[in-house]
Amino acid sequence: MEPSSRNYSAQLLAIVAVAFIGVLLLTAAFSYHQVPEGHTGVEKEFGAVTGAQFAAGAHFTAPWKAVQTVECRPRTYTMSDQSGEGEKEIQKDAVVVQAVNGTTHRVDITIRYRVNCANSSGFVSEWNDEEQMEDRLIRPTVRSQLRDEASSIRTSQIYTATGRTKLQQSAQSALTEQFSSQAIILEAVQIREVTLPEGYQKELTKKENSKVKIDRKENQIEVEKKEAERKRVEANADAEVIRIRGDALDNNSIVLRDRYIDAIKSTDKVITSPDQELIIDAQNDTSSSG
Repeated sequence: MEPSSRNYSAQLLAIVAVAFIGVLLLTAAFSYHQVPEGHTGVEKEFGAVTGAQFAAGAHFTAPWKAVQTVECRPRTYTMSDQSGEGEKEIQKDAVVVQAVNGTTHRVDITIRYRVNCANSSGFVSEWNDEEQMEDRLIRPTVRSQLRDEASSIRTSQIYTATGRTKLQQSAQSALTEQFSSQAIILEAVQIREVTLPEGYQKELTKKENSKVKIDRKENQIEVEKKEAERKRVEANADAEVIRIRGDALDNNSIVLRDRYIDAIKSTDKVITSPDQELIIDAQNDTSSSG
């Protein structure tokens, strides 16, 4: 074989070898899949779920097969009245409800859930991914349920702890029912805030201020009543002491006479008692009975 022919064959062989290695590398690249920690992998073939699942770690599949990851850790979905918060960040996303007497309120709510990764392939078959499930299941369920529940609650109650509890329990019950047939586990529902109409809020503030003033006045009156009662008790006690002393003196003429003598010792006159039985000479400090 001529040198030129040998060189051509060698070049062709090298090209084939490089091509083969390239195919192997591409095949390996398309076959390799890394499932992150806290996720599970769902195998798909031409877009359809095969049912095969992969734990976190490195896996190889046929090049024409794909692996979609599903998060197994708890996720939080928020519908909020604060712009920039929640899933719809560029607009307010709170649930708008109407109380039984016609006032409109915005309800902030947070739902905490996680995908049951024991059946992540079933979850992907039904919803494709978490975002679509939130938009197609959680969001409409919560909106509908809160509106129905709020329609039976009065304005004066809907913003209170009792009202928020009713809304929370209603949303939680509806989501629990919806999730029961899905590969989804509900962990918590929290009603974070219920806004009040501006006019109603001002009126409520006025009433609250009036109530505070009334409470202060009632407390002041109660203090004054207690003080008056204390003084009355003390006066009665003093009167009782005087009565007891008077009775004791009336029943003991000797003690009464001794006190009478003590009371007039400072005088320089001769004093006789009304019954003429006692004569006192203060200068001589003597006494005698008539």
